[in-house]
Amino acid sequence: MTKSKKTKIHKNVDGQLLQMNKTFSNLKMKQKDKITGWVYEEYKKYVTEHDKAPDLRADEQIVEAVLDKINEAQIWIPAGEIYDYYRRKKPQLQKRLDNEKV
Repeated sequence: MTKSKKTKIHKNVDGQLLQMNKTFSNLKMKQKDKITGWVYEEYKKYVTEHDKAPDLRADEQIVEAVLDKINEAQIWIPAGEIYDYYRRKKPQLQKRLDNEKV
C-alpha cells in the first residue's frame, strides 16, 4: 500500500500556527458574536448615511471595514469567508434594521 499525501492546511505565520482553510463555523462563539456585531454596525452605518440598501461596491466597503476590525482583534479567518458570511446574512440584517425602526 502507498501512503496517501496529506495536504498541509496549516502555516506558520509570525510564530503562530494558522489553519489556512478555516471557516466561520470553526471560530469560537465569542469571535462569531464580535464579527456578527461588527457586520451589523457597518451595515447600519451605511444604511443610515445613504438611506438605501448597500449595492455590490458598498458591500465590499462594509466587508473591508469589518476585516479591519477583525485584524485589529487578531482573529484569523480568510477574507472570503467573511464576504460569504455577509452575503448570507444580508437579508437578515435588513430585517433586523427594519424591526429596530418600528
